[in-house]
Amino acid sequence: MSDLLNQLRNAVGDGHVLTDGDLSAWEVDWRKRYHGKALAVVRPGSTAEVAAVRAARRCCCRSRA
Repeated sequence: MSDLLNQLRNAVGDGHVLTDGDLSAWEVDWRKRYHGKALAVVRPGSTAEVAAVRAARRCCCRSRA
């Protein structure tokens, strides 16, 4: 997973990938029906960064298959 985090940090910058502290606000849906555990919260600042985040995810998910 550290490879994914590194790719995300390269895509959007260190300050926009949150891994420390309380991430609980991002671990439940708006209806409070579904809960999970967040590895990180990624906050892209442009559509290009969104595309880079999606590409990083595809790359890492494909390598685990």
